[in-house]
Amino acid sequence: MSKRAAAADPSLIISDALAYLTAHRDDMVDDLEAYVRWETPSDDKGLLDRAFPLILDWIYARIGMPTREEIFESADLGNIAVLDFGRAPESVLLAHYDTVWPAGTTTTWPLQFDDERLSGPGIFDMKAGLVQAVWGVRALQQTADFTPNTRLILTGDEETGSHASRAIIESETSGMPAVYVFEGSAAGALKTGRKGVGLFTVTATGIEAHAGLNPLDGASAVHAIAEAITRIVGFADHAAGTTVNAGLVTGGSRSNVSAGTAETCVDVRVTSAAEMARIDACFTGLTTSDPHVTFSVDTDWNRPPFERTAEIGVLFERAARVGRMLGVELAEVSVGGASDANFVAALGVPVLDGLGAVGDGAHARHEHTSRSGLVERAALAAGLLLSDSARPAPAAEAANTSPLLNTSPLLETGHPLARQAGAAAARAAALAGVSIRDETEMDRLQPISALLVSVWGLEPDESPMNAELLRSLGHAGSAVTAAYDRAGILCGVAVLVVSPGAVSAYSLLAGVLPGNADQGVGFALKQHQRAWALARDIEAIRWTFDPLVSRNARFNLTKLGAHSSEYTRNFYGAMSGSINANDESDRLTAHWPLTSDLAIACSEGRPETTDLPPFSPDQVRELGPDDQPALVETAGALWCRVPTDIVGLRGQSPILAADWRRFARNVFATNFSSGHIARGVTRAGWYRLATGGQQ
Repeated sequence: MSKRAAAADPSLIISDALAYLTAHRDDMVDDLEAYVRWETPSDDKGLLDRAFPLILDWIYARIGMPTREEIFESADLGNIAVLDFGRAPESVLLAHYDTVWPAGTTTTWPLQFDDERLSGPGIFDMKAGLVQAVWGVRALQQTADFTPNTRLILTGDEETGSHASRAIIESETSGMPAVYVFEGSAAGALKTGRKGVGLFTVTATGIEAHAGLNPLDGASAVHAIAEAITRIVGFADHAAGTTVNAGLVTGGSRSNVSAGTAETCVDVRVTSAAEMARIDACFTGLTTSDPHVTFSVDTDWNRPPFERTAEIGVLFERAARVGRMLGVELAEVSVGGASDANFVAALGVPVLDGLGAVGDGAHARHEHTSRSGLVERAALAAGLLLSDSARPAPAAEAANTSPLLNTSPLLETGHPLARQAGAAAARAAALAGVSIRDETEMDRLQPISALLVSVWGLEPDESPMNAELLRSLGHAGSAVTAAYDRAGILCGVAVLVVSPGAVSAYSLLAGVLPGNADQGVGFALKQHQRAWALARDIEAIRWTFDPLVSRNARFNLTKLGAHSSEYTRNFYGAMSGSINANDESDRLTAHWPLTSDLAIACSEGRPETTDLPPFSPDQVRELGPDDQPALVETAGALWCRVPTDIVGLRGQSPILAADWRRFARNVFATNFSSGHIARGVTRAGWYRLATGGQQ
């Protein structure tokens, strides 16, 4: 069925969107992993400013440039973006990118992106939500050929009270038919109500006196605050949903002095404007039994109550219908925590919250979401946006592409796929936020030689390639390719060697500066190599890699679409440096057929999913050096496990690392000789070894 015909039936479009998102689940996970690694603590302006352009570049690479981009800069908080897509917006997607986690958290709390559970700082609150929203738009672009008429508001101060963004949120959502907030769900339920939050500071002023010598001359502010707290707690009305908590108390100077001042800070949560008014009256009428003590009350209703209205009920029913099309029964709930949805609801605008992560653990070390939840909620977002856009704008018209996505320095001659490869390389560079250049001049090659020292953890005089050698390779017709970040700083390099008249090329090395490894720079460099080669009618690239470095293996065999059937023992001899730690240098040879359907799909962000199927004990063929299953036979293939962090293991236990080397050497050599080919690697480090005819 054509896209034009499918557009007549929303259920078919939603079904297609779900299928598309399911096929791209790993891409969504990769985007989320990179986003979580971009640390965005609410109180760190430097990190917020560093991440903000990266997030925007990623959004634009995924769904195109907006028809309107307005950036509101903040002096000390995260900047705010308002982005319109399609024609006149008929809905708003609201998300924040700041988190409660301080700088450096990702170094002490390793991200866990294995199996169904995905864990990391800020992943539930609310980085997964933004990924889902963006991919919901992308799914409609790719399957129904249109961009929904929507507005994305991205804020950077939600966790500290939205003091800079509140006025912008209220202005940009006022009068909108629907606003969708991508905070985490409540155990899967959507949020159609939230309590308002009031912060009250009660200050008592008394009279200081010596508590022993002149007790009747003083008036204790501490005693008055203690009396007031018992009254304040009584303001609660649990039947009405109103809670009161006096969480902080300070006061006095010494135990033998009647306190001159004391203070308590009180958190109040209410479900309605009526309760909000009642609480205000209670604090206004607060008195003390000591006539010599006075009270002052500072009131800050940080967020008004988010009350469920009939219009919000209609919005939830719309979501529930989309959920049923996806095979999901959605529930709704009202919760005690507040969000930016409170501001929207107070305007009388229909708002639906909790459309983000399906998981738990906001602000806690068990913060997590799920792979299946990413797909399900992105599809839900697509369905809601589909129903909002009465007259969709064609994707080619609405998603005005960035110049980065339309230009390529590569030749327009060569193989028929050269143009496709050039466009894919440009998209990859835009997504990574880098510019890619082939370098030939010495002043450009010297920093590249120095970067290689950092990448491989070598001594300053041990660069694997000096500038003179790089210059000679370029002069001989090979490609020395460099990646530069938005500030023009060198962050990655790749060297592709080719002989005149050759039909294949050899990637001599590729490396990315530490700190940039999860931002797509390596993928952009490899896609540039593919485009460079095809522009010269070269249809394949080979290179070697350490089979024990599972992250690189997955990048090569799953992300790029290469395969391997060649194992070489101790390729370079023992290698020094912090990464190799004098380990033997066994290598797999990657074969990358640049014109294969798989290579094309991978270049466009559509890699095949590689997941380890379930297996029973009788399907285990060998245990690994850690005495856990490491070679199993299931689903018509062999699966071989390697460590997830061999570099760390080499430092902690060189003997165990050497045992893994021997184990992998035996498995690959034996099974390659019997016709198996390595055709993919899971996140947990399982190679899929299939026979030659299997895909």
